[in-house]
Amino acid sequence: NNGLTCLLGANGAGKSTLMRVLSGEVRPSSGSILIDGEDSRRLGRRGLASTFAALPQGVQDPPYLTVRQLVAMGRFRPGRRPWWRPGPRDLRAVDTYLARCDVSVLADRLVSQLSGGEKQRTWLAFCLAQEKRALLLDESLDALDFRARRAFFRVLAEVAAEGQSVLLATHDLGLAREFAGW
Repeated sequence: NNGLTCLLGANGAGKSTLMRVLSGEVRPSSGSILIDGEDSRRLGRRGLASTFAALPQGVQDPPYLTVRQLVAMGRFRPGRRPWWRPGPRDLRAVDTYLARCDVSVLADRLVSQLSGGEKQRTWLAFCLAQEKRALLLDESLDALDFRARRAFFRVLAEVAAEGQSVLLATHDLGLAREFAGW
């Protein structure tokens, strides 16, 4: 199902665990998860990885990559040669997602030198550049002020309106209500 879905709950309620199960990082202890009617266990880790772009809580910033290089890494696909370099189509996509997430002006800066909000927007561009069917974003708004959160939600709503599914774990009930609909 395409759309922006917000996962709300208190700390410790299991939001992050659910995200980890969906991404295939953790196997469910019981029950099943259906993706397009197929049990996620049959898809395997590779099938899940080709379906979901995931941004977990507390992701570590790469110390030596620029914003452009990090977003370009989102274009890498398993099975490509280790010396893969982004082609023209990849570079156009990188530019598109840098602009969409309002980080084009930061493209040549090191990710490690960005503010918290700039890093969050860069990581969102990385996820979008993967062009997967669904995004799993685990509390990706922590470092953002209210204006930046609203802009982040706006981008997610646009992406969802274009047909990509988005699952966002958040504590921001007001913006979840406004953008995810009720």
